[in-house]
Amino acid sequence: MRPLYLFACFLFLVSIPSMDAQNYLRVSGPDVWNVPVTSAPNWHQYRAHGQFDEITIIAEPQGAFTEIEFCATISQGPDVHSRTGAYEIVWQFNLPSKSIVHDSWLWIGSDILKTGINHCLETCEEIVERNYDPSFFYRLSENRYEIRIYPMFEGESRRIEMCFLVPTQWDLEEIETDLLNSILQSTDYGPCIIGIGMLVDDQWDVPKFQIDNLVVPMTDTIINGAGVLMHYMEWLGDEFVEAEKTKLIIDAPFSDDNIFLSTFSEGSDSFHQIAFVPGWQELVGESTRSLILLDYNDTKTAFSEPFFRYFVEEQFQNHFKQKDEINVAVLTNNGLQFLSETWWSFDSETFGDLLYILLDAQDTIDLAQLLVEGFTWAQTQADIDQIYLMAANDELNSWNLRYVRSFDYKLDYSNRK
Repeated sequence: MRPLYLFACFLFLVSIPSMDAQNYLRVSGPDVWNVPVTSAPNWHQYRAHGQFDEITIIAEPQGAFTEIEFCATISQGPDVHSRTGAYEIVWQFNLPSKSIVHDSWLWIGSDILKTGINHCLETCEEIVERNYDPSFFYRLSENRYEIRIYPMFEGESRRIEMCFLVPTQWDLEEIETDLLNSILQSTDYGPCIIGIGMLVDDQWDVPKFQIDNLVVPMTDTIINGAGVLMHYMEWLGDEFVEAEKTKLIIDAPFSDDNIFLSTFSEGSDSFHQIAFVPGWQELVGESTRSLILLDYNDTKTAFSEPFFRYFVEEQFQNHFKQKDEINVAVLTNNGLQFLSETWWSFDSETFGDLLYILLDAQDTIDLAQLLVEGFTWAQTQADIDQIYLMAANDELNSWNLRYVRSFDYKLDYSNRK
């Protein structure tokens, strides 16, 4: 009886990344001629940048998500003028994938108004007639939002608060949450200081703030306006906004049985979540033995071989450790050519040079034959755990590769365009 093997097929379809629309904060008078509508190409190049006067970001971990309260005070900025002295705020931004916006408030003097989340933009941009409803919050696409506030008069500012549920990233020891500095990259005029806080909760211990490669424990606490104890720190606004990454990091609160269980309630809705990881130490110490098949087809993709090599190196560095044994193969006219004659302990420092030599040896293109010979070779090996396919082929999105059992497989071309 043949042993069963795990076939993990990762089709890394290298395609041109679509850039998210640019975040932009515009404050303009409704009487200004030739102000572009937000659906027009390059509308964000209009120079009427608004100004962030104050920003405070409060996090409350909920397990799979972190609730982020994002408080911003916005004014007109130095580039903006209006004949009537009335202004409209338009702020568009992206949120991380799978984020949920569930509340928004607007301050007008001492009054606080709750704003609904609308799913379409039906108001006219050419004539502003919204005095009866001073704030709109729109969901434009899956991860893109727009908030509009009108009117704001000369010399005034408006304070808004938005509540997001942002997905967290768990690993063996920590939980990370994006603190959304990218949505502040919307204007040339940012605040001098960014306030960052997290409510004190024994379940989550002391959080840490990460900005790029610097990690700072948030050991200081304050009493917030609601009388609740909160971890709090302040950071220079320019450094926060311009950072490549800003994160909140907390220790993963697993019990002695490696279980985390919680309930998040919002109104009448309750969300229950459980995380269970059996035997951390066994998993951490386990090594794998993997075969990776590479298929680079320069006639089927718009991307160069150097880009493909860069992509492969990045994936290997993220996925394999030195304790893992791998071999990598490409198809040639003389059959498979391997990275190493024997199983090779992954070494990120030398992998790039070996990969260059290996891809240079590929002189034929036949995906089906690559898989046949790869499976045949794998059947001769002992204790192989996984097989991966990494392909740069723009047509692969119309193929279905199905694992049946053991090393049997079938290629289905029925949907091929």
